[in-house]
Amino acid sequence: MSAARTAKAAEAGANRRGDRAGTGAGPAGRTGGGHATAVGAGRAPGVGGAGWSGEPDGAVAGADADGQGLDVPAMRHPTPENRARALGLDIPDDVAPAAHYALASAHGGLLYLSGQLPRVRGQVAVTGRVGEDVRLEEGQRAARLCTLRALAAMRQVLGSLDRVERVLKLQVFVQCTPNFRRHSEVADAASELLVQVFGAVGLAARTAVGVYQLPQGASVELDLVVAAAAPAASLKEQQHAAQQ
Repeated sequence: MSAARTAKAAEAGANRRGDRAGTGAGPAGRTGGGHATAVGAGRAPGVGGAGWSGEPDGAVAGADADGQGLDVPAMRHPTPENRARALGLDIPDDVAPAAHYALASAHGGLLYLSGQLPRVRGQVAVTGRVGEDVRLEEGQRAARLCTLRALAAMRQVLGSLDRVERVLKLQVFVQCTPNFRRHSEVADAASELLVQVFGAVGLAARTAVGVYQLPQGASVELDLVVAAAAPAASLKEQQHAAQQ
């Protein structure tokens, strides 16, 4: 065998070994691209697998952190708004502060969302203590309903979910019994839905805590902090700027 053929054979063998070493790398190993990545983050519990009991109301199971697994035309352009439509999410349009506070406050590119309860058409849909008169699955449903309202608040303030650059922090409060220990499983339902809508940038730092009582007797309340692009100026603002 000539020296040239020997070198080619060695190179081909190295390539095969490299391919084998890379086997198994896929979407779950990506951190979402760009400069905003989650340190030490993996896939949200249950995303694209069977590790989560229950699916988001109106959502499609099988989506991974990049929105893959949704066999729908909208995923050719996997923006948050397209993902939400593909999932068939019923994002409400009646979100408003229930008392003397703001729906959200923005500063320095960050949007701080006020706490959301699991309301449906103005009424708290899931009440009571998880672990007592509320089953875990109902607590998870409450977390999803809270998340849908948080998505509605983002859309209302920003004009579009596509303006969310990263979900930074999720706090979930669970009204529960003193011996309840599965707060994280309740919060997983919210984390799952955020990742399904926003992809990898929806995987946030998180706190899940148990509390004795929540407003209106709600079983769950949550709030969010997101990094977001400034909303587009309204037509009235554009006309005003043009007159200056």
